[in-house]
Amino acid sequence: RPAPSFRFQRCAADGTVGMAMDTTEAPQIIEHVTKNLDYTPYETKWIPLSPRLVVLGVAPSNRGVIAVHGMSGGAAPELRRFDHKHGVRSGTFGASRLEDRELAFGDFGGRLSVCDLERGPADAPYSVQAHDGVVNAVDGFGGSTVSCGAPELATAGRDGCVRIWDPRCDAAVASLEPA
Repeated sequence: RPAPSFRFQRCAADGTVGMAMDTTEAPQIIEHVTKNLDYTPYETKWIPLSPRLVVLGVAPSNRGVIAVHGMSGGAAPELRRFDHKHGVRSGTFGASRLEDRELAFGDFGGRLSVCDLERGPADAPYSVQAHDGVVNAVDGFGGSTVSCGAPELATAGRDGCVRIWDPRCDAAVASLEPA
């Protein structure tokens, strides 16, 4: 990639000379859609193999929001929205098979849940009390491809613990805790 170039230009108003950067070759971030939200977003993830994204957050009522938005024609319409008992802090599709697109998410009540975005968190096939307090982060691995082994989820909580979960079990398979 070429280095950005600079050029000198004279200000027409007062005749001073200044340096300007030519940014036509520099990477640019372009905003395509602006949308007002009625909740505080904490995380957003692209839904695998689709032009949709999920936004996780908390409403002013302290209830969680899981909102699915489409991307089409310069707009981001809300296609589906689920209410959750607690605010939703973090999520991942990392432990889901690509065709299943199951979202694993952690909430402000300390729960780790896995849900299908067609049915929502009320029908979550997996939900455990993962931490005492907010689940700050969730990540996953496996399940995406056959050779990756069993799906695994990792959570980090406000309680200072990091835990590893196998969604086929109700208890953590490993726990790192403060001394």
